[in-house]
Amino acid sequence: MASSGRTEREIYNDFIVSIRDNLKSRGIVDRVEYFGSRYKGTAIDSSDYDNLFVKRDQTIMVQPSPSYPNFVYLTMSYGQKINKSDRLKMFRAEMQQSLRNVGASSFAQIANAYGPTVVLSYRKAQLSFSVDTVYGLEVGGQIYIGKPSPDDMDDDFLWYKDVAKEEKEKMINIDFDNGIGKMVLRRLKKLKDIEPTLQQLKSCAFEQALMYLKDQYTDVVFWRENNMLEILKALLLFMEAALRNGTLPVYFDRNDDVIRGLTPDKKNQLANRFRNLAKNPAIVIQKTN
Repeated sequence: MASSGRTEREIYNDFIVSIRDNLKSRGIVDRVEYFGSRYKGTAIDSSDYDNLFVKRDQTIMVQPSPSYPNFVYLTMSYGQKINKSDRLKMFRAEMQQSLRNVGASSFAQIANAYGPTVVLSYRKAQLSFSVDTVYGLEVGGQIYIGKPSPDDMDDDFLWYKDVAKEEKEKMINIDFDNGIGKMVLRRLKKLKDIEPTLQQLKSCAFEQALMYLKDQYTDVVFWRENNMLEILKALLLFMEAALRNGTLPVYFDRNDDVIRGLTPDKKNQLANRFRNLAKNPAIVIQKTN
């Protein structure tokens, strides 16, 4: 409970609503979509939040990229392609202005910005949390974000067809028996945070693995709370196999790969660690209690 008598969640909600309303009043965004691990039920840190700030524009024309599936070019009605770097710089500047406008700049600052994300850091009294804010353009019910394209020579005019909504809905409804799959997932995320070997791996890799695993194991008996060790073992072996194979495609975008940035040596090192953990999955329980 925060010192004001309100919960952290209530203070966070008020903070985000104030930012959203200020951005809306100035025509920068239309709404906020809540996504990420907190809203999928897989968060391990109560101080992390993820939000998608959406600007709706039905006049924009969408042209698929011939080179990258799930990437598109967005073009204004008068023929000019939308530059994502320019839009993201604008979003960062407008976010900074909103912090000033709502009187939050003394305790909330932009801590970082990378790809399509602007990270806000909130520190007031004894309360602190971080907020990942992502700018998105909505056209015809689909949201596009400024995610870098797959190669090293990023095209500033390519926008990514976001799959966060599909992932959130899948994860919300993925579990049987007290959310056992998510319990396992949270333990693996905790393990990643405490084991140096695993820290180069993105946490979302475990979420992708769980979605694939749920398709493989369709019997509800497997997804019982008393079967945690077997579920852990299956997930660890899935991760080992993906790393040995060299790819772990995003569940809702098979052209994207969550382990693309890892070197072959690192993939082999991670695969060996997951293989050893799968021999005795109880180690994961012990380390993450």
